[in-house]
Amino acid sequence: MTNTVPKINIHKLAFLTENMEVIQEIENFIEEWNNSKEEIILKTSGSTGIPKEIKMKKQFMIESAKMTGEYFNFKENETIVLSLSAKTIGGKMQIIRSLIHKMNLTVIDNARNPLKNFNQTARFISLVPLQVEEIIKENKDKLLLFETILIGGAAINPGLESEIKEIKTNFFESYGMTETLSHVALRKISNSKSKSFQALKGIDFSQEDSCLKINAPKIGVKNLITHDVVELISNTEFTLKGRKDFVINSGGYKFHPEILEEKLTLKFKFPFFILGEKNIEFGEIVTFYVEKTYSAETEKELTKIFKTTLEKYEIPKKIYFLQDFEKTDSGKINRLKTQKIHLNSKN
Repeated sequence: MTNTVPKINIHKLAFLTENMEVIQEIENFIEEWNNSKEEIILKTSGSTGIPKEIKMKKQFMIESAKMTGEYFNFKENETIVLSLSAKTIGGKMQIIRSLIHKMNLTVIDNARNPLKNFNQTARFISLVPLQVEEIIKENKDKLLLFETILIGGAAINPGLESEIKEIKTNFFESYGMTETLSHVALRKISNSKSKSFQALKGIDFSQEDSCLKINAPKIGVKNLITHDVVELISNTEFTLKGRKDFVINSGGYKFHPEILEEKLTLKFKFPFFILGEKNIEFGEIVTFYVEKTYSAETEKELTKIFKTTLEKYEIPKKIYFLQDFEKTDSGKINRLKTQKIHLNSKN
């Protein structure tokens, strides 16, 4: 590819953090970006399997940044904020967006509440749902400092979405992955009742075995088959149904954990997830993992909620209380790793 790759000048970044780990991650990425190679090494998050390394052309990352800028109408000298780890694709792409659109990039801590000490206005920031939840708890008004907030890395639960809709800032949910260089589709949350994601310009979708297939030639993605079960509305619009690889087949009944979780999410204030577990009698059973210290009272409360909220066959057959869930670099709950560590500890 003959396109010239512009260099990143770290001295043009504004650091509002003294966290050396955050700074080092950015320096490492910039060093790799500024070398003479056409490709860069990216690591997938491993949220649904073993993390793997992939090679990606830098020019494709530039094209992805251009598509995002076109969608949000970025302008030169506007300020965008980096609050994600530069190890993740979301963090890397925020740096590239500032480079390509000649915007000012302010770097802050990628903490659970990255806005705790932030008091400036800015055009754009990317956050994961966990960060948004924490900001709303501690200093909700800080979200008003931004014209546009993009939320990605994990699904937004209905409870959080309801809170977001009350805040007078433009919120969008992103759909994408490392292999697609961050988002390929967006869903507007503010002032919208729609649950569907719309493709960025130049990207189209199809299906294979009910799963989303992505075609995005500008970023080097050709008919990438995902594990996401979708309802395809058109070749540029879809709604998410759940993960194919998380589908639980229990005695002939099939369940999407995400759908069961959506039914339960407004009932709980603590982190949880649902996953299948191998079982001799049923093939698989529905199991419920909760990040909370065990108590008989909580177990009784959970069982009562299951019975009043879920259908008979949807009710988890086991409840596991864990002190801490495993997380990916982007802040997602790593379901499979959490389950594996827990089940291994029992043996």
